[in-house]
Amino acid sequence: MSRSLHLGHRAPVLWLLLPFATGLTLAHASPRPLPEWAPVLGGFLSLALALLADRCGRPYLWTSTWSLGLIFLGLGYYEVRRERLPAWNPLPVREVVLTVKITRELAPSADGVYRRQLGCVVAAPTHLKDLVGQPLHLNLRRPAGNDRWERGALIEVRGRLEPLARQPSEPGFEEYLIDSGHNFRLGRGRFVRLVREPGPYARLRATIKARAGNSLVRGLDHHPTLGAALRAMLLGERGEIGAEQKLLFVRSGTMHLFAISGLHIGVIAGVLYGGLRLIRLQRVGALLVGVGLLGFYVDLIGGTPSARRAWIMVTCVQVGYVWRSPSNPVSGLAWSALIVLLLNLLELFSAGFQMSYGIVTALLLYGLPLGERWQARWRPWRDLPVVSLQPWQTWWARRWGEITTVTALAVAATQVGLVSGVAIFGWFTPVTLIANLLLIPLTSLAIMGGVVALLAGLLGVTMISLVFNHAAALLVATMEAILHALLVVPGAAVPGAFQPDIIGPTLGFVLLGLMILGYERGWRGWGGSFWLPPGVLALALVTCLRIG
Repeated sequence: MSRSLHLGHRAPVLWLLLPFATGLTLAHASPRPLPEWAPVLGGFLSLALALLADRCGRPYLWTSTWSLGLIFLGLGYYEVRRERLPAWNPLPVREVVLTVKITRELAPSADGVYRRQLGCVVAAPTHLKDLVGQPLHLNLRRPAGNDRWERGALIEVRGRLEPLARQPSEPGFEEYLIDSGHNFRLGRGRFVRLVREPGPYARLRATIKARAGNSLVRGLDHHPTLGAALRAMLLGERGEIGAEQKLLFVRSGTMHLFAISGLHIGVIAGVLYGGLRLIRLQRVGALLVGVGLLGFYVDLIGGTPSARRAWIMVTCVQVGYVWRSPSNPVSGLAWSALIVLLLNLLELFSAGFQMSYGIVTALLLYGLPLGERWQARWRPWRDLPVVSLQPWQTWWARRWGEITTVTALAVAATQVGLVSGVAIFGWFTPVTLIANLLLIPLTSLAIMGGVVALLAGLLGVTMISLVFNHAAALLVATMEAILHALLVVPGAAVPGAFQPDIIGPTLGFVLLGLMILGYERGWRGWGGSFWLPPGVLALALVTCLRIG
């Protein structure tokens, strides 16, 4: 058998990424802040020993000291960037007046009375000056006559400032806030005054987004749920999805289809780069223009962490494709993860980061080699020369290759999806594999149709926008019908949890570790069996999963 196309990729940046991420994890788990100078000093000393070991020809000593040095630097980098204020934790809740810059809009409260936003404190009274620069979660009562403030606006607010618990009693939104670097919440907030309106760019961005949203719901007045699904899928407005519709996708393990991440950005990037190459733009030019347009789209939908991660990931892979031949997706993935963590180290502890990179890693290291192995073993008419095949045989051989590749990718994604579904959403969904097999191609087509409808609507070509908008809505309706049919099957989706809770994240790390080991061994010999990761997963589900 010829050498695998999807094995043997080198990613030396992993020597930076893995120990650095280990240091961040250790610092995050520490109940008390560490002195900033200690890990930084330890890191530089260890790296100096690593250089000395390299000159002396001691590879094992170099490996250990290099890794230890980066672990120390990860510890120090976390303490420098985290900006924790431990002295504030024992203080009682207090009434404050702050000037805040709005950075992100969240879904409104269930009763619609309060707006939930993320912001950054830019001004505070003298006795609260420690709060300047702190990210803040705001729960603001909707004011009469000023229902919306766009991102970038400066507002003065009054409310109850509450430090967030270092270790929340239950996982949920508070845990998400802490893991994303928020130390405080402003509850029962009231809008005082608008200090500064958003700039011209922010107003232009809001206008374009409003027009794009109108394009996606044009002609769907009698099907509001389909329009809401398209807005969620293309513009990230997941708050528009109804409770029943959301439960349908959560129970089937396919809610990730509405989080604008790798799948969405990858499909949109493919449409953009394909269109740019179609107009004969050179490869480097297409890269620069495509990265710029894709970056504006990410900013347009709110600059959510998952979309930013996917944009960086796609950019790194495309840069590797342009400047290296053949391209190396594993190295591009590692570089993107390192860049994301340097920009915002707390991304490492978000469920979105773990799911995004976990699934993509499984696809690259497990899914693609597995698909190639299946094609090599079960390729139709493999003993016949290719030139002797009839046209219908050639057509079927190609379709068989596509079917095996898609199935292998779904098997890889399902292993990560089953763990995250139980650990994050509290649902065990054996139907996830079939659902992903059927829905991922439909979702990709719906995203393509939505992108064309969106662009046509922005350009004023109403008829084209209407046609592709209805085509995308029809695909979403088909997806919902498929899920309704699958969930009728008994046991297709049941509430579940790992006992103890630590099993969930531990199992995720073990699965990815086994995939990395198998990939390093070429999926041959000890530790290189394709059955090992799903076997460990099945054992954990049988012994540690509690249904109900």
